[in-house]
Amino acid sequence: EKRLEARESQLAAASAEITRGNAIIERLAEQARAQQQKLRLRADVVKQQERRVADATKDRDDARHQKDLALATASREADRRARADADLDAARKKLDEAADLLEHNQRVIQWLNAELHAHQVGRSSSASGGAPVVSPPPKPAPDAAPSDDVAADYFSRYGGVGADSSFASSRPDSSFLGRGSSGAPSFLHE
Repeated sequence: EKRLEARESQLAAASAEITRGNAIIERLAEQARAQQQKLRLRADVVKQQERRVADATKDRDDARHQKDLALATASREADRRARADADLDAARKKLDEAADLLEHNQRVIQWLNAELHAHQVGRSSSASGGAPVVSPPPKPAPDAAPSDDVAADYFSRYGGVGADSSFASSRPDSSFLGRGSSGAPSFLHE
C-alpha cells in the first residue's frame, strides 16, 4: 500500500508537471501567435510605406516631367514670340518703305500730270497757230547733286514746279482721270 501511495503521488506529481508543461506550451504558443501577428502587422506597415514611397517618387517624377514640359513650352513660346516680333518689325519696315514709295509715286504722278498738261497745252496752242508753251529745258547745273526724288531732282535742275507744289493737282486739266479744259481726252484715256 505504501508503494501504491508512492506511485499515486508520483503519478499526481507527473500529472501536475504535465499540466504545468502544457500551460507553459500553451503560453509559448500564444506568444508565438502574437509575435506572428505583430510581424504580419509590421510587414503590412512596411508594404504600405513602400507603396507610399513609390507613389511619392512617381508624383515627384511626374511633377519634374510636368516642370520640364512647362519650361520647354515656355521656351518655344518665347522663341515664337521673338519670331513674331521680328516678323512684325520687318512688316512695319516694309510698310514704311511702301508708304515712302507711295509718296514718291504720288509726286511722280503729279509731275507726270504737269508734264502731260504742259504737252497738251503746247499741242493745242500749236494746232491753233500759236507758239508752243513748253520750251526745251536748259542744261542742268554741273554742281547740282542728284537727289532720291526723281521729280524734285528734275524740277530743281530744270527750273520747273517743285514736287511739293500743288500745280498739277490745282489745274482742272491736270488729272489723268478725265478730260482737260480744252475738251480733249487726257493722255491716259486716249
